Amino acid sequence: MLVTNAEQTLLVFLEDEGQEPGGLEPSRTWRAFRRFMNVPVAGVEEDAMRSGGDGERPVSEVLDAIERRPEWAVLAAHTPVESAVYQDHAC
Repeated sequence: MLVTNAEQTLLVFLEDEGQEPGGLEPSRTWRAFRRFMNVPVAGVEEDAMRSGGDGERPVSEVLDAIERRPEWAVLAAHTPVESAVYQDHAC
């Protein structure tokens, strides 16, 4: 994937999971995002970021750690919320 194609690629993966940017269900969105993060990116800098260059942990390791966190089950159980709700009730 080229960096210039990243947004379109992510949108396709979200669509494959039945999701739309205006109302995302956490579990399905996470599956799309995880799939997206595992697509090779053309270019040395992007590839280094994915593989954990300069002493950083690889992205796949970080994603695995997120899934093992105890709060993930709670987050994944939430229902979709329209983005307008966040705009009306900002934190």
